[in-house]
Amino acid sequence: MYVDDIINMNKSENEIDKAFRDIQRAGFDLRCEGVLADYLRIEIQRKRDDTIHMQQPTMIRKILNNLGFNDSTKLKPNPAKIATTLNGATQEPPHNAKWD
Repeated sequence: MYVDDIINMNKSENEIDKAFRDIQRAGFDLRCEGVLADYLRIEIQRKRDDTIHMQQPTMIRKILNNLGFNDSTKLKPNPAKIATTLNGATQEPPHNAKWD
Protein backbone atom coordinates (compact mmCIF):
# COMPACT_ATOMS: atom_id res chain seq x y z
CA MET A 1 0.00 0.00 0.00
CA TYR A 2 1.21 3.50 -0.80
CA VAL A 3 -0.22 6.59 0.89
CA ASP A 4 1.13 9.98 -0.09
CA ASP A 5 0.13 12.16 2.86
CA ILE A 6 -1.53 11.51 6.19
CA ILE A 7 -2.52 14.23 8.61
CA ASN A 8 -2.48 13.20 12.26
CA MET A 9 -3.91 15.77 14.68
CA ASN A 10 -4.48 15.32 18.37
CA LYS A 11 -4.47 17.56 21.42
CA SER A 12 -1.83 15.26 22.91
CA GLU A 13 1.64 15.07 21.39
CA ASN A 14 2.05 11.72 23.19
CA GLU A 15 -0.98 10.29 21.36
CA ILE A 16 0.47 11.38 18.02
CA ASP A 17 3.81 9.76 18.88
CA LYS A 18 2.04 6.54 19.96
CA ALA A 19 0.04 6.37 16.71
CA PHE A 20 3.25 6.94 14.75
CA ARG A 21 5.03 4.09 16.57
CA ASP A 22 2.02 1.76 16.21
CA ILE A 23 1.94 2.30 12.44
CA GLN A 24 5.68 1.66 12.20
CA ARG A 25 5.35 -1.51 14.33
CA ALA A 26 2.67 -2.71 11.89
CA GLY A 27 5.41 -2.76 9.25
CA PHE A 28 4.77 0.48 7.40
CA ASP A 29 7.61 2.78 6.35
CA LEU A 30 6.55 6.10 7.86
CA ARG A 31 8.34 9.42 7.95
CA CYS A 32 7.42 12.51 9.88
CA GLU A 33 7.74 15.49 7.55
CA GLY A 34 7.39 18.02 10.35
CA VAL A 35 4.85 20.72 11.00
CA LEU A 36 1.98 20.52 8.55
CA ALA A 37 2.01 24.25 7.79
CA ASP A 38 5.67 23.99 6.77
CA TYR A 39 5.27 20.81 4.71
CA LEU A 40 2.14 21.38 2.62
CA ARG A 41 1.58 25.08 3.31
CA ILE A 42 -1.73 24.20 4.88
CA GLU A 43 -3.21 26.64 7.36
CA ILE A 44 -5.17 24.97 10.14
CA GLN A 45 -7.46 26.75 12.58
CA ARG A 46 -9.35 25.15 15.43
CA LYS A 47 -12.56 27.10 15.95
CA ARG A 48 -14.32 27.71 19.26
CA ASP A 49 -16.99 25.15 18.35
CA ASP A 50 -14.15 22.56 18.10
CA THR A 51 -14.35 22.34 14.31
CA ILE A 52 -11.13 22.45 12.30
CA HIS A 53 -10.78 24.66 9.23
CA MET A 54 -8.03 23.87 6.72
CA GLN A 55 -7.00 25.89 3.69
CA GLN A 56 -4.09 26.15 1.27
CA PRO A 57 -3.98 29.84 0.28
CA THR A 58 -0.63 29.52 -1.52
CA MET A 59 -1.95 26.79 -3.83
CA ILE A 60 -5.25 28.63 -4.29
CA ARG A 61 -3.35 31.78 -5.37
CA LYS A 62 -1.24 29.76 -7.84
CA ILE A 63 -4.33 28.17 -9.39
CA LEU A 64 -6.11 31.53 -9.66
CA ASN A 65 -3.03 33.17 -11.20
CA ASN A 66 -2.69 30.34 -13.73
CA LEU A 67 -6.35 30.83 -14.67
CA GLY A 68 -5.81 34.56 -15.17
CA PHE A 69 -7.68 35.74 -12.08
CA ASN A 70 -6.18 38.70 -10.25
CA ASP A 71 -7.18 41.59 -7.97
CA SER A 72 -8.98 43.40 -10.81
CA THR A 73 -11.06 40.36 -11.84
CA LYS A 74 -14.76 41.13 -11.44
CA LEU A 75 -16.41 38.55 -9.18
CA LYS A 76 -19.90 37.12 -9.49
CA PRO A 77 -22.02 36.36 -6.41
CA ASN A 78 -22.62 32.73 -7.51
CA PRO A 79 -20.00 31.73 -10.08
CA ALA A 80 -21.49 28.24 -10.51
CA LYS A 81 -24.99 26.85 -10.46
CA ILE A 82 -26.03 25.99 -6.94
CA ALA A 83 -27.05 22.37 -6.26
CA THR A 84 -25.76 21.18 -9.64
CA THR A 85 -23.54 18.11 -9.70
CA LEU A 86 -20.42 18.64 -11.79
CA ASN A 87 -19.13 15.69 -13.81
CA GLY A 88 -15.81 15.05 -15.48
CA ALA A 89 -15.36 15.87 -19.15
CA THR A 90 -15.16 12.27 -20.36
CA GLN A 91 -14.99 13.28 -24.03
CA GLU A 92 -12.07 15.65 -23.52
CA PRO A 93 -8.35 14.75 -23.57
CA PRO A 94 -6.75 14.28 -20.12
CA HIS A 95 -5.50 17.38 -18.33
CA ASN A 96 -1.72 17.53 -18.60
CA ALA A 97 -0.77 20.98 -17.27
CA LYS A 98 1.69 21.18 -14.38
CA TRP A 99 1.06 23.20 -11.23
CA ASP A 100 4.40 24.67 -10.22
